[in-house]
Amino acid sequence: MAVEMCSIIKVSVLGFAALVCAASTALPWWFKVDVPVSRDGGRTMETKTLNVGLFFMDQGKFSQTDLIFIDKTTNAHVVPDLYKMAQLFFGAGSMGLLVCFGTSIVYLLRRFTSATGEICLAGAVSPCAFCLVIGIVFAFLGTLDGKWEQFPVPNYYILQEVYPTFVYDFAAYIAAGGAMVAIIAAAIYWMHACQLCSHVETARYQMLTAPLTDDERGVGGTTYQFNKQNPGFRYDGYSKPAGRVVGHALEI
Repeated sequence: MAVEMCSIIKVSVLGFAALVCAASTALPWWFKVDVPVSRDGGRTMETKTLNVGLFFMDQGKFSQTDLIFIDKTTNAHVVPDLYKMAQLFFGAGSMGLLVCFGTSIVYLLRRFTSATGEICLAGAVSPCAFCLVIGIVFAFLGTLDGKWEQFPVPNYYILQEVYPTFVYDFAAYIAAGGAMVAIIAAAIYWMHACQLCSHVETARYQMLTAPLTDDERGVGGTTYQFNKQNPGFRYDGYSKPAGRVVGHALEI
């Protein structure tokens, strides 16, 4: 019962981390960005506040712009390379956790556990969790990069002369929390895998060191005779033992 509860807890923790991280990738509220823009060629400057996420930028009225393709709107280098690396690592980690969560559910429904299966799951969850942490670090470092040159601001001409100001928003903390929960889930998976391997090792040691029974030593009890051929036995599978079948029983 304790093993089943431990399995349910670890799958629940992994599922929570996977859903939180996957949801945070679609949220455009990682950072609040103050961008200086102008509508008259730079004679008067205005400050436009944008909500920027890891993959999307909020344009208001439930409209979002994909940051992956935002560089194609201008010749300037809009998104720095560190931020693109954050997108790569965090996206891969989130997708990997979703796959591991689905696999863990299938594995949980099995009747018997497997040491090999536990080790494989722990080995798959660990790199996904580390990818999430690396993605968070690169995202924070990307906001410190001075290569954010221009933003396609809605209803404004694109003009930016100074470095934009980044302020962390709630989605960034949600993503960071999800990455930490993923690290905890990986630790739980490794603990459970090591515990199961220790149990298997103990059981095998007891099997090897346990004293032999009388039957196993050939003293008394049933004597086993190998390669004893039964009368009328044929290797083609069509022979029948002696006797007649009565209902579902065989009368010898």
